[in-house]
Parts: sequence; structure tokens; C-alpha cells
Amino acid sequence: MVDKEISREMLNERYVSAIEHLMRIHTLKNQREFSAIMEENPTVFSQIKSGNRNASLTQLTKVVNDFDLNANYFLKFENKKEPIEYSELNINPSITGDNQDVMVGKNVSKNDGVVHGDFYNVEKLINQAPPELREHIHQLQKKYELLEKENGRFKDEVSELKKIITNMTSQLNDAHAQIKEKDERLYQAQCELIEVYKKKK
Repeated sequence: MVDKEISREMLNERYVSAIEHLMRIHTLKNQREFSAIMEENPTVFSQIKSGNRNASLTQLTKVVNDFDLNANYFLKFENKKEPIEYSELNINPSITGDNQDVMVGKNVSKNDGVVHGDFYNVEKLINQAPPELREHIHQLQKKYELLEKENGRFKDEVSELKKIITNMTSQLNDAHAQIKEKDERLYQAQCELIEVYKKKK
């Protein structure tokens, strides 16, 4: 069993911290560039940063793979010794084979310059985790997706209510304008009657 669980808040904080780190070291120019790479609205990151939205497993996976980040930084409960970037991991390279391939988590062949083998990403780390942790992560993802759907439905309902309110407001304004017009006609008629009465006198 897993004694310590990583909360959504912790994941969100680490997600935001990692992106801000990339901006500090100029891997990213700004938040707008990050949003473009992630193919999402710029407000998404702001919502995660403010605590109004959770970083999804899909977002974490994309960030780790696209920016070559250290997945342990996100998923280890105690991550103070974990660097954000994969390249900062303290891995001692070993040279093996006739062509002296360098093994540093990635197998880079000096002959063809091609990267072989696997390197750590979120999906691999999850697959290597204990069954209880894997199940917990999948349950969290399902809950998140369900909440996203409910949030979408709620937004649709709010949008529909806004349309109804707007329509009712428009109708009330029209009714008010009609009443005002009738009042003006009535006042004009009263004025005309007074003038007629004065002339008869």
C-alpha cells in the first residue's frame, strides 16, 4: 500500500513550478508560447496557477516529454532532491559495446546519432508503479475527466440561462419603451384637451 499520496494541489504546484522554471531559464519565452506549444488557451495555465483548474495527466505527460523533464519531480512524494529537468539528473554515463555507445538513461549511438531505447516519462513511471498507486492515479484521472464533463455541462446551462435572461431583459426594455411612448401620447392628449377647454372659455 502507498502510505503517502500526492494530492492534486501538489501536482498543480509542481506543474506550475516546472513551467515557470522553463521561462526563467528562457527555454520558454513566455506563457503565451507555452500555451501555443500545449495547443491550449492561455487562460488554462493561469487557471491551474490560481487553483481554479487541475493539471491533467495528459498535460503532465506532454510537458515531461516535450520539454524532457524529470517525471520523478512530479510524481515522487518527496521530490526536493529531484531536478526539474531530465538532463540535470546525476547519472554517471557508462561506455559499452564495440562502438562505445553512451548509456545515460538514453542510449545514444555515436555512429548514427540516433537515440535508442526508452527514457523516463510519466506513462512509463506510472506503469512501473505499484498496482495500488496505478489504480489510484487512474481513478484520479477518471474523476478529473468526469468533473471536466460536468463543468462543461454547467457552462452550457449557464450560457443558456444567460441567453434567457438577455432575452427577458430585451423584452422588458421593449415593454418599458412602449409604456413610455403611451405615457407621452397620453400627456400630449391631455395638453390638447386643456388647450381646447381654454379656447371654449
